[in-house]
Amino acid sequence: MVNTVPHVQKQLPLISLHDTPLEACPHITTKGPHSAPLLPNSREVPKLHFSHPSPAVPHEDGLGIMGQHGSTFPPLMGHLPSPAQTPNLEDKVTLEEVGNDKGQEQKKSVDQSILLCCKFFISEARNIATLDAVERAARLNPESVIVNKFHDRAYNRARYTLVSYVLHDCTGNAIYSPLQQTVVAMAEAAFNAINLELHDGAHPRLGAVDDIVFHPLGRASLDEAAWLAKAVAADIGNRFNVPVFLYAAAHPSGKELDMIRRELGYYRPNFMGNQWAGWNMSDVLPQNPDEGPRIVSRAKGISMIGARPWVTLYNIPILSTDVSAARRIARKVSARGGGLPTVQTLGLVHGEDSTEIACMLLEPNQIGVDKVQNRVEMLAAKEGLDVEEGYFTDFSPEMIVEEYMNLISARRS
Repeated sequence: MVNTVPHVQKQLPLISLHDTPLEACPHITTKGPHSAPLLPNSREVPKLHFSHPSPAVPHEDGLGIMGQHGSTFPPLMGHLPSPAQTPNLEDKVTLEEVGNDKGQEQKKSVDQSILLCCKFFISEARNIATLDAVERAARLNPESVIVNKFHDRAYNRARYTLVSYVLHDCTGNAIYSPLQQTVVAMAEAAFNAINLELHDGAHPRLGAVDDIVFHPLGRASLDEAAWLAKAVAADIGNRFNVPVFLYAAAHPSGKELDMIRRELGYYRPNFMGNQWAGWNMSDVLPQNPDEGPRIVSRAKGISMIGARPWVTLYNIPILSTDVSAARRIARKVSARGGGLPTVQTLGLVHGEDSTEIACMLLEPNQIGVDKVQNRVEMLAAKEGLDVEEGYFTDFSPEMIVEEYMNLISARRS
């Protein structure tokens, strides 16, 4: 049962509409062309009132995926649905524009078919107080919704999946998403609670807030996801003095995440040959980041922020402690090693008695998990190793949209 509180209008800040007075742009809408360029760094703050109920945000019981690979996930990670396939996406909430000369309120609507998904990765999964602090920050803004989370103690890494809408100005440019202030608040909580010099785990990482990626959902565009990624990167780089590297659609030339990570030494373990511990890189980066300073805080590290179409994350347990064999298998599965196109892999230690092939499927509609699973099983058999059925670490896009719509509908009831 979802608890609600009495109706309260919540006032949220917006970034500048290209320094255009709000009253001069009366047709704020969520429809129109989705060019969504990065907005100027302005401190002018037009204000909007959200007139739908803003209840205290409940904990979505059942969404926490606390195990390592014992959790149940959907059998398929399908493609993004078209608007015709998702009738519930046309749900709307009322928006009131405030600030015109006559004080007259003009009712607008937030189009819930234009959604952005954020996957927020932090280098912590063992300290419950830290996880609680990050989650509390995520729940400060009821317009953003946590739809899923995944904690892996062996990797000492956690991921939060959040969804919210996008607003546009009268020219169709994206100007506001609640995700911006939510993600920045989560980053602040993580930087305050995580000291990368004291961190260790079996998964590579470069930062306390290691990776933030935005995906378009429903009728949202990749341009809108890129706009939000760049806005969040500027906030995190400037506010917390953290070097930020943009990737994929958020990068000026589309530079991919794995290439940037490789240049920065992400994939090289620095402890026991298969673990990542503390900070052993230079305090001065070999290249300029896209945002923030070139000098690195050893406690905070570096953050990667990008935007791209949906990516499927799928991990396959190997019943062996031989990490060298896992790495050989991973390389032969990956596109980089001559394996499956658009598939990236890592062979990692996962607990005391197993290893794992961590897979990133960049185009899951072209190369799906069945092909990846079959290829891993074939290669493992040649090594004389047994393989378990793989598992997803997140919901499919369809399930994420459905969960988001269910949660916001429950809040209004």
